Amino acid sequence: SNNAELINKLRNCPEQRSIVLNSIEFYPNPLYDRGVLQITTKETGQFKVLLINNLGQTVLKQNIEYTDPNEIKNLEFDMSRYASGVYNLIVVYPSSQKQIKKILKIN
Repeated sequence: SNNAELINKLRNCPEQRSIVLNSIEFYPNPLYDRGVLQITTKETGQFKVLLINNLGQTVLKQNIEYTDPNEIKNLEFDMSRYASGVYNLIVVYPSSQKQIKKILKIN
């Protein structure tokens, strides 16, 4: 019952809710060519997706608008032309929360 109370508290507090429920997955990782970014969130609005190489250069920048909180937010990436190495995939939520996933590109 303590757990239930805590969950209700989190549910009723919007900032907490976004921190608890927002997550990103990327697969396959490592990848050769195509990969999928899956964003799990109830947030709606404008999302920014950035791909940054190991020199700190932004090699991809995309803005996506999501209007349905229950939509499964999947983004496909074609990285076949990118150099091998480590990339940071950054998702900026409408609430300004940022999440980063390290991706290994192999050739």
